Amino acid sequence: MGGRAELSVALADTSRFAEVSFYYRPAGTTDWKLIGTDDNPRYRVYQDVTGLPKGTLLEYRIVAKDLSGRYSATSSWAFVGDPTGSSGPSAISYDPPEKQPGSVSVPGSFNASLGCPADWLPDCDKAQLKLDSEDQIWKASFNLPAGDYDYKAALNGGWDENYGVGGARNGSNINVKPTGGTVGFYYDHATHWVTSSAQGPILTVVGSFQSELGCAADWKPDCMRPWLQDLDGDGTYTWASVQIPKGGYEFKVAHGLSLDETYPADNVTLTVPSDGMQVRIDYVLATHQVSVSVTQPSAKPDLSVARAVLVNDGMIAYPANAVPAGTPASSFTWRLHASAKGGLGLDAEAIVGGEVFSLSRDGKGLPAGVRLAHPELADAIALRVDPAVVGRMKRLLAGQVAVAMYDDQGRLVDATGLKRA
Repeated sequence: MGGRAELSVALADTSRFAEVSFYYRPAGTTDWKLIGTDDNPRYRVYQDVTGLPKGTLLEYRIVAKDLSGRYSATSSWAFVGDPTGSSGPSAISYDPPEKQPGSVSVPGSFNASLGCPADWLPDCDKAQLKLDSEDQIWKASFNLPAGDYDYKAALNGGWDENYGVGGARNGSNINVKPTGGTVGFYYDHATHWVTSSAQGPILTVVGSFQSELGCAADWKPDCMRPWLQDLDGDGTYTWASVQIPKGGYEFKVAHGLSLDETYPADNVTLTVPSDGMQVRIDYVLATHQVSVSVTQPSAKPDLSVARAVLVNDGMIAYPANAVPAGTPASSFTWRLHASAKGGLGLDAEAIVGGEVFSLSRDGKGLPAGVRLAHPELADAIALRVDPAVVGRMKRLLAGQVAVAMYDDQGRLVDATGLKRA
């Protein structure tokens, strides 16, 4: 992991949990430090590790508190590496959260100009956003004089939960320079991204699937269910969802919540082969380039979790649901990636860093004895470790290890960490 890294956890029963807290400490130290707390699935926080030396081993403790005050916990670890180790925005759910806050405001250095008693007042009535019941986005428009201001999003009338640049909890102030006039502010509780119309165009995906998402109609640019967001500030805006049902669709990207400016010139076609697939749409603002991908929702390269299981030093069980629906497993190859000092990262087509070892798929599956001892792995793909590497597995597992799946063109399809059974 590197740069500003996303940390997330999935809970088996989200209906029972109220909040999840993330803690970390450098290996060898005793004090746990709170990174942040999230009370909405997908539970996640962001940690900036740019100030830590590359190769530092970090321990993590994730504590979940349910609605009855009961606690459960789990642990993980990661090495500090390069910023490319982030799994990127594809891992983020843009679908509406199960629970919304009681209120959202935009406290900042312009509050007094709105009629608040002072600036930076999260409980000022004149700085409150309103939840749009159609698209579940918090919105408000204010008449702001020209100037240079800072602001954040604050929840429930206080500072206990606030979000800044990039949707980071307790993050940096957001800068805005309106030229004078009406400015729209928008907050998404699914991603915690907050922005304004004075910071750049508000971008939405308009198309024939919007009614499937909960919009009142298709081709409705002011319904922000499919709101393209630039969480990492690189100029590429992204939206992803698993709520578009099987079917064929068309779409474009609209600027400014209207159809006056749309890209590209012709509609983009989209085919969703089955329900539950993840549709991801990317839009590069500078070039107006639009791209779309449809994948299994579980098939997301993510080195922060370990879904592959080492059942013995010579065999790995890989999750079968990572293989795209309708594609035989024989169409893919697998590799073992290892780095003694950590720093494995993801780019567009491969895991980068460390050593690489080939794995061979056993078409017979896991041995009967393994399936009997681990029934939860019965359907897993069986991958055999090169005999020359078997004797090194114990030492390799002392560092960072990952298993990756590649298509017949050598492109990365899925990747995950490796753990012992």
